Order: sequence, then structure tokens, then C-alpha cells
Amino acid sequence: LEHIDTVMDYYQARGATKCRLFVLTLKGAAMTWFKGLEDDSIDSWRGLCRAFSSHS
Repeated sequence: LEHIDTVMDYYQARGATKCRLFVLTLKGAAMTWFKGLEDDSIDSWRGLCRAFSSHS
């Protein structure tokens, strides 16, 4: 997660863009987790990081 965040910062991706790009890095159980999120349950990059970190 830290590596992804660093790369996105390098390309100046922010907030919602980071969230949209993050899904492209997921596969297997991580993608299943992401698809299981309720609509509008994540409202920020920081929130997505917290949710993902507490899940894994």
C-alpha cells in the first residue's frame, strides 16, 4: 500500500483518482474484498487505506 501511494503521489494523483486507480492493482482475495464493499462506504483515499489495512 505504501508503494502504491508513493507512485500515485509521484504522478500527482489525488483523492478519488487514487481510489479509482487502486482497484487496478487488486486481484484474488483483495479484489473480492473490494467488490464486497457497500456503495459509498469509502469517501476518501485515507479511508480506503484504513479499510484495506484493517482487512488484510
